[in-house]
Amino acid sequence: MKKILVIEDQTEVRENICEILELAGYEAHAASDGKVGCEQAINQRPDLILCDVMMPKLDGFGVLKILRQKPETRSIPLIFLTAKVELSDLRKGMGLGADDYITKPFDDTELLEAIELRLRKRDVEMESVKSYKDNLGNLHSEAREQNSLNQLTSMGKEECWAKGEQLWQLHQHPVGMYYITKGYVKESLHHSSGKELLIGWRGPGEFIGYAPLLSENTYSSTATAMEAVQAKFINANSLSSMMFENRDIALFFLRQTLAQSEQLQHWAVDHAYSSVRRRVAQALLYLHQQGDASDIVVGRDDLAALAGTAKETTIRTLSDFKSEGNIEIEGGAIHLLQPEALADIEY
Repeated sequence: MKKILVIEDQTEVRENICEILELAGYEAHAASDGKVGCEQAINQRPDLILCDVMMPKLDGFGVLKILRQKPETRSIPLIFLTAKVELSDLRKGMGLGADDYITKPFDDTELLEAIELRLRKRDVEMESVKSYKDNLGNLHSEAREQNSLNQLTSMGKEECWAKGEQLWQLHQHPVGMYYITKGYVKESLHHSSGKELLIGWRGPGEFIGYAPLLSENTYSSTATAMEAVQAKFINANSLSSMMFENRDIALFFLRQTLAQSEQLQHWAVDHAYSSVRRRVAQALLYLHQQGDASDIVVGRDDLAALAGTAKETTIRTLSDFKSEGNIEIEGGAIHLLQPEALADIEY
């Protein structure tokens, strides 16, 4: 049952309108002035409002202005009831967002037809909004996205690199990207002093090298195989055509690029302000998340480059973590015993 609020200061008129509405199958609510009417509209959320223009305390124009400013009442249709029909008043009401005017005196049929027309229009608008939201919900589907990514990777050509070989070099022009199927690749930045900073540790199931390709820049990093690596090379034309034709592919790489950018921002803040203990702990947690086994196998040089500190400092910090019972070291492998404790290390 549709709910209608009647805001009218004349008792006889208000009661008469409510009686007509109830006979027509509506749920009628009444307010004796504009101030009370605004409060009821906000609390009750009616489907439509009938509002007199000339009222004490707060007139109809004031009611409309208040309700149109509030998100919860902004879209409720409002019909003015008035004996005043000057063009300037009509223009003022419509400018504030009134949906219709009914001049007094009016008959039952005229009132009900105006109400039915506005309610039908609102139903159509609500259906359009629902359809739009449903389409937004369908904008991203994990299953559809995975099928699209499978299509993209099927276009790739399998290539192999031995441990220590580079997939790309600094300032090289990209001609495609890679999808890793086996092994791990590190992405590094190099300072003029010769120091290395790791900005990524990529493994099976990850795409790499797409950011400079999409931005049409040269590589700002180097990518080196940490062990025997296999990856599918996907040329630039294949990626461009898939992104143009398939929104799931475009959205996927947009999200990936934004996620990597956000990660680098966090690392920049950590490297600038966090303690060495926290930086090493965060590096271990990152590698643990990237890996497919409980043990982290990483050279101390690479771990230091990822944490942004000296190798000797990294080794001392690992020794501290071991004595505190947070990690276990066996050979070159590091096993996290208490990842929560590492995550809670203070800045």
